[in-house]
Amino acid sequence: MLIAAIVVLTVAFGLGLWLGCLYMLVERPPGRLTWIGGLHGAAGTAGVGVLLLALRGPPQGVRLGAGPFGKIAGALLVAALAGGLTVLTTHMRKRPVSVGLVALHGTFAIMGYTLLCTYFSMVP
Repeated sequence: MLIAAIVVLTVAFGLGLWLGCLYMLVERPPGRLTWIGGLHGAAGTAGVGVLLLALRGPPQGVRLGAGPFGKIAGALLVAALAGGLTVLTTHMRKRPVSVGLVALHGTFAIMGYTLLCTYFSMVP
């Protein structure tokens, strides 16, 4: 189940990088590309849900000192999900989305994803 979470979150991560590049490089991305944001949000939400289900089992990597990494990654990814929902609601209200909010969302997501990959690599 942890592998499924990583795969789905990898898809969300890739789509998020694509969106971030569009947001930073293009002044006004074409509206027809909003499906990328929809896929990114759906994959991120599904990935966090699968991850939270996978973390209900026994912790991995305790012997190596990485036992709490899974729960910390889950908390960071939930924070990234909350930031993404804030970006979505701001966008739907037709207000400009601040670069700081997008950067904060991305920072939480990158930190959570990195810790999750480290946690997964500690499989006995």
